[in-house]
Amino acid sequence: MKTVIAKLLTLVMVLMAVLTMAACGSKSEEQPKEETAVEEKAEEPAEEEAVEEEVVEEAPVEDASEDYTGTYVGQFDISNVIKEQLTQTIGFEIDEPLYLPFLLDLNEDETFKLTVDSEKMKADLISIMKNHIDDFIAIAFEKQGYTMDDLDDIAKASGYDSEDAYKQAMAEQLEKTLDESISFDDYKDKMEVSGTYSINDKTIILKSDDGSLDKVTINDDGSLTLIAPTEEQEFTLIMTKQ
Repeated sequence: MKTVIAKLLTLVMVLMAVLTMAACGSKSEEQPKEETAVEEKAEEPAEEEAVEEEVVEEAPVEDASEDYTGTYVGQFDISNVIKEQLTQTIGFEIDEPLYLPFLLDLNEDETFKLTVDSEKMKADLISIMKNHIDDFIAIAFEKQGYTMDDLDDIAKASGYDSEDAYKQAMAEQLEKTLDESISFDDYKDKMEVSGTYSINDKTIILKSDDGSLDKVTINDDGSLTLIAPTEEQEFTLIMTKQ
C-alpha cells in the first residue's frame, strides 16, 4: 500500500507531465530555448548521504528530548520517471536532472506539514527547457520546411542582428509561454500533506490527516531520510534543517 507521501509524489509527477504537455502544445510558430540558469537545477542536497562524523555515543533516551522542530528542505530526483514523458511531449530528449523540492515543517505542537515547492519546480523546469532553445527552433523550422542552416537568414529577415539575438528573443518567448501556461495554483491543496508526528528513538512517525503513516529516519548528522516507494521506483528524500 502506498504511503501518503508516495501518493503525493505520483500526483505531482503526473501533473507536471500534463501541464508541460499543455504548455508545449500552446507554443507559437517558433519554439525557443536558451542556455541560461543551469545552476538552479542542482542546488539542493540530493546527494548528501548521511555524513557519519558526528559523535553519537549516548543517545538512547536523550534522543527523545532533542529538538527536531523547524523547517527541513530536500528534493526527490524524478529525472528517470519524468524523462520519457517529457521526451514524448516536446519531441527531443532531456538529459538534465530534474528535482521535486519539498519543505517539511515540524512544529512544537507535534503537528507537521510537508509541502511541494511548486514554484521552484516550475522555475527549474523552465530553465531546463530554455537550455534546449536550439532543439525547439529546429523543430519549429522543420515544420516550416527550414533547417538550422537557414537560421542566420531567418534571423536577419526577422529583424535581428545575429543568430544569438534571435535565439535570445525566442528563449524569452518560450519562458513567457511556459510561465503563463504551467500553473499549479488549482492543485495547491493537493500538493501538501499535514497531520501529527511522534518521535521514537531515531524515527519520526508522520501520521497524516487521512490516517496514513510515513516513517522518517533521523540521521546522525541531524538530517532526515524519507523513503517513498511508487510503482515505478523507490525514491529517497534527504532533508536538512534550514
